[in-house]
Amino acid sequence: MQPIQQANENEIATVIVIFAIKNKHLNILLVKRSAEPEDNKWALPGGTWTGEKKLQETATARLQLETGAKDVYLEQLFTISGLNNYNPKSIAVCYFALVNEKDVTLRAEKTWQPKWFNANQINSLAFKNKVVIEKALERIESKLQYSNVAYSLLPNEFTLRELQETYEAIIGKKFDRRNFRKSMISNNIIIQNGKFRKSGAYRPAALYKFISKVPTLF
Repeated sequence: MQPIQQANENEIATVIVIFAIKNKHLNILLVKRSAEPEDNKWALPGGTWTGEKKLQETATARLQLETGAKDVYLEQLFTISGLNNYNPKSIAVCYFALVNEKDVTLRAEKTWQPKWFNANQINSLAFKNKVVIEKALERIESKLQYSNVAYSLLPNEFTLRELQETYEAIIGKKFDRRNFRKSMISNNIIIQNGKFRKSGAYRPAALYKFISKVPTLF
């Protein structure tokens, strides 16, 4: 992987906030920079847009490079200037993506090393990446209220508990189990798939699936 080079004044870069649920917590993928500026600091994945591909295609390629994940939810977040103090005229086109951590194979290289971080425990970052993360957190929490995008964080089949834990990890509060189930069913985004999962001495839990794995509003 080639280091991201210091760009000219008219640089356009793509930046991606990659979310996953890991150990019941919302995590964000960061990479450890291996070049100046901000050498040895953690940062969001991204790179300079060369113009050879469309911006969305560039972001998708970066997502696949870092995680190996395909066919996941990726959305343009916003475009902003001023993230890079070393190049104030640069523009960043920011995206966020939702991936199932179990489907991820992190890029195995010593330089630009990728690593998952708990979204609530990220402190100092390169450039002004925390601004992008804050906007991405707001967007994903909002989208859960009116869409099915959580499908991209979960496996093909899951229990209601796993779905509820995913929502709780993102929104940051606990839900009443019965009310949560009623809400998910009434929104017509999940259905039982006829299977059950037994765990220890507990009663087998019904398994569910998303009715559609295409972004859908309700």
